Amino acid sequence: MSLSRLEQETIILFNEQEAAASIYTHNDRLKAQIAEYARRNPDKMGKKTLDKNGAVHCDLPKSDLRVLLKKPRSEKQLRASRENVRKMHEKLGISPSAEG
Repeated sequence: MSLSRLEQETIILFNEQEAAASIYTHNDRLKAQIAEYARRNPDKMGKKTLDKNGAVHCDLPKSDLRVLLKKPRSEKQLRASRENVRKMHEKLGISPSAEG
């Protein structure tokens, strides 16, 4: 039985005393980042497992973990971004219907 999108969680757990962080995720982008981290830092990577539902569970130093919250963009910034994308599509000859 496969999990619904709602059940496909990402959990990042650490405390203020211990040096390690524990990550459990179904997110493909985060799983790729974890794989790259493990490839580059095999000595820092704790146990990494893949569960039957496709989630990765691993431990790594919390000093190597970064949580980033993006600053919300204003309506003016959003309009400018949309305009830049529209211009790039025009330049590349991509029709609006192909934008998705």
